[in-house]
Amino acid sequence: LPVYTLLGGLQSPSMPLHRIVPLAEPAEMEESLRRYRAEGFRHIQIKLGHEVDEDIDLIRRLRKLKQPDELWVGDINGAWRRDQALRFSKAIEDVDIYLEQPCRSYDECLSVRRRAKHVIKLDEAFNTLSEVQRGLRDDAMDAIALKVSKFGGLTPSRIIRDVCADAGIPMTIEDAWGSGIATAAYAHLAASTSPRALLNTTDLHNYNTVQLATGAPEAADGRMWLSDRPGLGVVPDFALLSLRDVYE
Repeated sequence: LPVYTLLGGLQSPSMPLHRIVPLAEPAEMEESLRRYRAEGFRHIQIKLGHEVDEDIDLIRRLRKLKQPDELWVGDINGAWRRDQALRFSKAIEDVDIYLEQPCRSYDECLSVRRRAKHVIKLDEAFNTLSEVQRGLRDDAMDAIALKVSKFGGLTPSRIIRDVCADAGIPMTIEDAWGSGIATAAYAHLAASTSPRALLNTTDLHNYNTVQLATGAPEAADGRMWLSDRPGLGVVPDFALLSLRDVYE
């Protein structure tokens, strides 16, 4: 059976993908955004972390390009203090954008969540089920990034997925990085998640220059889907995975 059958059945056969606009000069980031839109992506993750005033100017510049059917996430990766995050949110309160992990610690993010003008998505703040449960009790977030390897694999991630789905918290189901094997693993979890609970996912293997397996999930026009092959549906390239070959 495909792994998604064991994780709850195929509920999201076609999954929305997000594309990352890397941290760079504004003109380069604008060009990346235009390119991804031309490729069919409607979920855009914009990396932030310049000086706050620069990021305010950047979002004001990019917002002129935002389309009504697009979902934007500004990913800060914990770079700001709470005062900086709140100043940023107030300055661009008319822009429809999620703010992901604005501050380093959970408590700082919770403080921002209670006063910010934007939807808050958390990522690095959570590493265990109990931490996610605390976040739900505190009403600390509107969405989360569920990275499978960070939580210990598919089995514990499925529990967290189900807890968040039950609480009405949508998820980006992905991983920190990986090949087609890793993509297939989290894609099966994403595909077995109801569309209401799945914010988006990503195709990490397509960021890589070397593919470690064949049969990885297919991606086109900003979406990804799986085959119905057994297991993860991929065939590892053991020659590339061999340590012997690396040392030679």
